Amino acid sequence: RLTALSGFLLAVAVGFKANYAILLPPIAIAAILVPPHLTMRARLIRFTLPLLAGGIIGGAPTLYFLVSDPSGFVAHVVSFHRGPQIGYWRANADPLDPKAIGLSAKMLMAQRSWLSATNLIVLLALAFYATLGLRGGQFRSWSGAIARWPVMLLLAITALAAIVSFLPTPAFPQYFTIALPFALMLIALLHGSLDADGRSLARPFLVAALVMAALIGTPILLSTAPKAV
Repeated sequence: RLTALSGFLLAVAVGFKANYAILLPPIAIAAILVPPHLTMRARLIRFTLPLLAGGIIGGAPTLYFLVSDPSGFVAHVVSFHRGPQIGYWRANADPLDPKAIGLSAKMLMAQRSWLSATNLIVLLALAFYATLGLRGGQFRSWSGAIARWPVMLLLAITALAAIVSFLPTPAFPQYFTIALPFALMLIALLHGSLDADGRSLARPFLVAALVMAALIGTPILLSTAPKAV
């Protein structure tokens, strides 16, 4: 039931926001290949088919639109964003608020989004925990990586979300935030995959990162708090 519900919610998310289509390939592959201790038949019965059934039910409205009007579906979902929208922003450029259309402009926007304030702490934490994981030899072998497949799945989703952030044109800052929630979950999984010694080494860094995030984020939260009358 939970697997079917997961497929349903995943399809609903994609239907509401096409950006979440990045979740489909990694999760589909994972539903076939993991957990590794089960046979292929058992994985198909317990995970792959229920996930697919839930996805079909949740994606029924989107699939109906696709089947009933394929050309309109492609025009609204793909063609408009690759043609008229780009032409509009090029013809109505605002010198005070330039839009990121080229790759170099998108890279600058990604740099501002990912390497500033608390987001920089997230990237540093990922690098730190990845180093600890490699130090412990947990991901150096294929068997070790397969044994920790939830980490590998979330790593694939995070990387795919970061890459897809560069596809929309023009780019807006919110497009580069898609990977951040998955990066935070990846940090939690990486911490949980450490042994006792690794967690002891990570504890001072984790405390310092949380303190720094609080120091950076508190003024922003206070500035948006309702003013006392």
